[in-house]
Amino acid sequence: MESNSEAIKVLNNILELLTLPNAISASLIGIIIYWIKNPAKFEKFVALINKGLKLVFKKSEYTYIKYDIQGKINDYIAKVKTKVDHINSSKAVVNWVDTEIDEQTFINDGKLVLRMRKSDNQNKNLVTACVSFVSHSFLRPSKAYLAKYQRDALDMYVCYDLFKEEKQEILNQFVDDFLREKLDTDKLGDFFDSFIDLDKASLMYPVFVQELTYLGEKVFTKKKNYSEIHTEVSGLVTFLHRFSQRTGGDDKTPSEYDGPYCSFAIRIIGKSFKIDSEGKKIYINNLKKLNDEESLYLLSKSENKEFVNEVVKDFAQNSPYKKIRHQTHQSIIRNKSGDEISVDSYMVLLRKEKTEVVKRTK
Repeated sequence: MESNSEAIKVLNNILELLTLPNAISASLIGIIIYWIKNPAKFEKFVALINKGLKLVFKKSEYTYIKYDIQGKINDYIAKVKTKVDHINSSKAVVNWVDTEIDEQTFINDGKLVLRMRKSDNQNKNLVTACVSFVSHSFLRPSKAYLAKYQRDALDMYVCYDLFKEEKQEILNQFVDDFLREKLDTDKLGDFFDSFIDLDKASLMYPVFVQELTYLGEKVFTKKKNYSEIHTEVSGLVTFLHRFSQRTGGDDKTPSEYDGPYCSFAIRIIGKSFKIDSEGKKIYINNLKKLNDEESLYLLSKSENKEFVNEVVKDFAQNSPYKKIRHQTHQSIIRNKSGDEISVDSYMVLLRKEKTEVVKRTK
């Protein structure tokens, strides 16, 4: 189903051919609409059907592998898009090639086509396809400005994040075929370890990848200084990693990043004694002092979600910032003793409007 209109035509044909009770018809309509809105879920369903048929029909094995790979990749990218504003990534499509032809990738109509040779090892098929897709498509505009070890570290982490929820043998295949060798490089390994900590603190995608996405969108008015950008990205990782490791009550860890290409502030909102004694005013006044940062990330416990949104509403009325996204997630933070604890967190992203051109330092 290439479009909603075509999907509706298919649905009408089904209902004309089948005389179904109203309840069943409604259920069928609901399922098809769900698949239209979640195409990656439909690919997973097709994979599941062909997995059962592959023992009888040889062609079904190829169809199963194709849609299993596509479904896993596209479902992961769909989840990332709920966490990152303006992220741009192609859809994955798998095509089979003859054994004499090497694997290839090419872009076609906004899709990354992976041309693959079938292997008897389905885990190897999946891992090879995912690594190829991530390296060629994920954050492509931003990665053009990164050093090779920075790109490789990001690619390896994204693939690890994709595989960690899959069966253990798939993750093992990825480690054996790709990750172990890459981690032998100290600089890459240090980045990868930092990404793990950022993700535990829920700062990897909604902050780090978000800032990389914004960086990739910017218009550079002068010749790009790649060395300066590489240093900027390393500084960004160091800053966020330090923030992720702070302990409860720590007000000394920097919470503002002001680089030549990225500038943002992170603010914790909702400390109980401040809410009770001073309400919204103290937070709004604090945010008003942040006039130069391009992005503001407001963090709180999910139980204070309503209070945070009241602060955002009052602050945004007379400021150049616009609310871009909000989300809840599980975060691992450190209490005053330095012990890791899990909390339900809430984050709001505010972005200064018309942030496009970078004023580079000389």
